[in-house]
Amino acid sequence: RAMEHHKSTANILNGKSPVEIAEDREFSPRRSVVDSTGMGRKGRASRRTFDATARVEGDLDAPAFAMLPDLPPLPGATEDPRLADVTVRDLLQHSGGWDREATGYDPMFDVVDIAAAVGVEGPAGCDEVIRYMRGRPLDFAPATRYAYSNFGYCALGRVMAEAAGQSYESLMQDFFAEMGVGGMALGRTREEDRLPGEVAYVESYGRQCASVFGGPAVPCPYGEFYIEAMDAHGGWVANAPDLLRFVRAIDGRGGDDVLSGSAISAMTARPSLPTWNGTGSWYGFGWSVNANGHWWHTGALNGTRTFVGRMNYQGLAWVVLVNTWPYQNDAAFISAMDNGMWQQAQATTTWPSHDLFAQFPTEAAASPELAPLAVTVGPNPARSYATVTLSLDAPAEVRVAVFDALGREIRQLHQGPLSAGTHPLLLDASALPAGAYVVRADGPAGRTARPFTILQ
Repeated sequence: RAMEHHKSTANILNGKSPVEIAEDREFSPRRSVVDSTGMGRKGRASRRTFDATARVEGDLDAPAFAMLPDLPPLPGATEDPRLADVTVRDLLQHSGGWDREATGYDPMFDVVDIAAAVGVEGPAGCDEVIRYMRGRPLDFAPATRYAYSNFGYCALGRVMAEAAGQSYESLMQDFFAEMGVGGMALGRTREEDRLPGEVAYVESYGRQCASVFGGPAVPCPYGEFYIEAMDAHGGWVANAPDLLRFVRAIDGRGGDDVLSGSAISAMTARPSLPTWNGTGSWYGFGWSVNANGHWWHTGALNGTRTFVGRMNYQGLAWVVLVNTWPYQNDAAFISAMDNGMWQQAQATTTWPSHDLFAQFPTEAAASPELAPLAVTVGPNPARSYATVTLSLDAPAEVRVAVFDALGREIRQLHQGPLSAGTHPLLLDASALPAGAYVVRADGPAGRTARPFTILQ
């Protein structure tokens, strides 16, 4: 979904509204082509080398569903024994065993029936979908081929959250803050629940659809699907400049990327799957990649069509967000989008030398209320010492400990009662190896965690 920037997306798409462009198929974007190498690094939080392994207990080949004990199958359901073989890597590269093209079934769009099966009111969220799907047979053996799966990323988001010891949303907001991205937020389904500044989504052919909430038919972008269930595979609302900030933070082109070089290599490598043998392009970890060094991803829901690319051409990256989807002519539409961007990039011979992001300041997203238990680490990255600051809104018995990237506890910082307020705890990191760590705090209000990096 797209968030409107400065009350209009027209400045992103050469003076035309997205709907006008959808109607006449003309694409000549200007400001959505950005030279990421020429950008300053303003607004970025402190650099933290983040490896995906630190979020999944250090092992991409760990069994994914073993990390979700709180989301068991429904009573009486029988798990496919092959589900135990699905790894974090399989979820990342879409080799987990679910094939929506072969079966015609995508559980992320079956939230009404799944809610009834689970016994909850209203549309099913990601957690309920996971429980339901644990009782369905896989469509193929894990790690044997590629098949794009929205559900796989639904499960992946929960695995990440479990490994980090915090909610998926707060985990991702931590990442975005690290990248200098302040305006991304999880979307809502109903039109009346649109976020401040969010565009109106247009059904290209005027259809109305049955609502996942029941009641009368609604414009399809506002009830045909349940965006709240799609958080980890397509539920974020963003504007084009913030998505470019996101790409810039992981593009491997600057000294302050939030991903390490090894993580970027793993993210873009050709998977060891028969699907990609001898092909000129493949799907890595969340990106389509080709032999020319381009990365990209497209997306579509009724009411939006999107393209994000990090191109191996003059250091460019670009983002196109459109608030409609002419699905009856999608091939021509996405081709026009792609070709139009390349034409503009190749026709441009002089690029600005100043920071264009300053014209599009990131805006603070709506944040959930502070939890009764919160923890921060600074400086991050740290060298010899770091301060772990614990915040409580009421007196509580709290335990604070540090874990390494494999999930092993390496040091306890506190065990016992604390008063309401903030409590700094000194961490002597001088004897710890360089790498990724997580500090976790447990108390009556639950668990909270904060990742950090040690440099030596």
